[in-house]
Amino acid sequence: MVPTETRMNATDVEILRTIRREMGKRPIDFTRLDLQVCNGRVTLGGSVTRRREHPTVDVKSEVDMLIKIITRDRLIKEVGNSIRVFQEEDTKNDHDSRGRVRG
Repeated sequence: MVPTETRMNATDVEILRTIRREMGKRPIDFTRLDLQVCNGRVTLGGSVTRRREHPTVDVKSEVDMLIKIITRDRLIKEVGNSIRVFQEEDTKNDHDSRGRVRG
């Protein structure tokens, strides 16, 4: 059984769905994004990069737009952002020959 304090309330679930819906509209690869919602507070971490099929997208601008949109949501009390943004050339320099992120 999951401890009570780690369960998401209905508001947090709605916030999470809204954010994921907005993420789906962006030409960004969010597979390495860490998204947490707790009591109306959103924490974004991890890293993002552009999708291959969108080689000219400005990833930072897209992340900024996502944060601007979700911050307007009346249910969200606070947004913490520690996302690392990688443009295509950045990811080549920050990964080893096996594709792992260098520390």
